[in-house]
Amino acid sequence: GNVSDEDVGRGTALATPGYFVPSKLFSAHFELLPGGERLKPRTAIRLHVGTADAPGHIVLPDLAPIAPGSHCYVQFQLDRPLVAAPHDFFVARMLSPVKTIGGGSIVAGESRKMRRSQKDWTEQCREHEKAFADPRSALEYVLRNSGDRPLVLSELARRALISQDAGAELVASIVADGAAAELPGRRYVHSLCFSEAREQVRAAFRRLHDASPMSIGFEKREVLQELRIDRLLSDHMMTLMLADGELIECRVGMSLADRAPSLSAGKQAMATRLVDMYLSKCFSTPRRDELPEILGAPASVIDPILDMLLQKGELVAVSDKVILHPVRIAEAQQKLIEYLQKHSTIDAGSFKQLLDTTRKYSIPLLEYWDRTGLTRRTGDERTLKGK
Repeated sequence: GNVSDEDVGRGTALATPGYFVPSKLFSAHFELLPGGERLKPRTAIRLHVGTADAPGHIVLPDLAPIAPGSHCYVQFQLDRPLVAAPHDFFVARMLSPVKTIGGGSIVAGESRKMRRSQKDWTEQCREHEKAFADPRSALEYVLRNSGDRPLVLSELARRALISQDAGAELVASIVADGAAAELPGRRYVHSLCFSEAREQVRAAFRRLHDASPMSIGFEKREVLQELRIDRLLSDHMMTLMLADGELIECRVGMSLADRAPSLSAGKQAMATRLVDMYLSKCFSTPRRDELPEILGAPASVIDPILDMLLQKGELVAVSDKVILHPVRIAEAQQKLIEYLQKHSTIDAGSFKQLLDTTRKYSIPLLEYWDRTGLTRRTGDERTLKGK
């Protein structure tokens, strides 16, 4: 192989690549031998795990020494890294005088030094030790602590320190029991995180509906801006909620099924007046900022109603300033198609005359059809796309 005898020293560990990370910090369940002296915080020790050993200090969870015969969770802070797995046995010896003071089992390799202000540190050690007592509970623990980030099987097995073959069988059992959920791409999250994600998506839609009660729906990007969960999980959750009927699709995106906008009699009358006005005005319709004076109502009342009509498609914004009725757009489109079928091309001036309107409306309409794929512009002329 690629490993020579010189590369293998005392305490060297043989392991699947990526499964173990050498560490200088280990949490451990430690028992002080009876019959000796009390153990003071940060006592200098030498830690022996298997055939490996390293000098360092033993850090206690409290400032007070521990009595002989007692046990507690501690952190070993070593001078050089070792490799150790949960439940590996160890022996601790004092450096001076050299004598064995106790032993126990490893809880986990750690990336940060223990702070005594972390009141839940001991509880975390206890939970981790219990979880890694068997492979299935280790997998569930890893899933639960990965939060809303879905894990692929290889990463899940590596974190749980089991083989992928064993992991595949156990994960299938965990999913079947409802303790985890499988996402597209064979990624997995804990069932609690899955349920929390659904509630977060639901809450995001509620906030959007509360902020814009007249809106018929919201684009996915708007919803994602409200969320702080993994994109794959949020996309999958919205797909499920659409399938379950909790979300519904609309022209502008999605909305909660039970939050369709409702108009009071006065606002409904305003909406009807707007639609009728844009229908009758043909290609001389007012701008949004002209509506308050025309309708005798403030923009704060008109704008939400107008936005709802635009979302529902009862009116269409062909540009930032030009709003038209869809019936008039369809009529103009039919005239354009008939003209192009006879003449092949049309310029802006000819189209303006065709509609008997001004450039204020004819140019935005032509650009609207360019964007929607009806026409193709070449210089000053347009043709039907695909012709």
